[in-house]
Amino acid sequence: MRKGKNTTRLNGKDLLNVGIFTAVYFVLNLLVAAVLGLIPAVSMLVPLVSSFILGIPMMLYFMKIKKFGMVLITYIVYGVLLALAGVGIYTLILGIVFALIAELLLRLGKYQKPNLAILAFAIASIGANGNVLSMVLASTEYLEGKAATYGSEYMQLMQSYFSEWWVLPLLALSAFLGGLLGGLLGKSVFKKHFIRSGVL
Repeated sequence: MRKGKNTTRLNGKDLLNVGIFTAVYFVLNLLVAAVLGLIPAVSMLVPLVSSFILGIPMMLYFMKIKKFGMVLITYIVYGVLLALAGVGIYTLILGIVFALIAELLLRLGKYQKPNLAILAFAIASIGANGNVLSMVLASTEYLEGKAATYGSEYMQLMQSYFSEWWVLPLLALSAFLGGLLGGLLGKSVFKKHFIRSGVL
């Protein structure tokens, strides 16, 4: 009985994988945002592009997951890091919500279904891009602080984009589609690995 219970608990190897892939996730997201964020219009592509690029390494991670909690920890840590960086708490809040949905999908597939893993990552990607809410719900102080960093013209353009009702749904959809496409590419890249491990 004790042995059976232990198989559901996260061990050192699980936490190591969480640490490695969370670091990869954070760094790659940061690089994509830094490059695309230079131009207001192009910055709107961050959810799509980052989810697509991250789908490759994260597909390997999602297929390594065999226990509940690993995805949740990843997106909690990621959200906390962004909050500490001054991006806001929306990625943390939405990250938890969508990570829980992703966890349930992985469990539904008994951690053996690549297509469910792809879907789980795509859904988690929506929450990971929750920081876009900062532009919609931002206080005057927040906007003034960002204007001091990025310039008033940059922030005025960004505010004009987010004044349209359809922008948030479109960005959420783009994050989801980027995650799906990136996950499919990741599945193709690591196909031989999954076959050897008995997943495919």
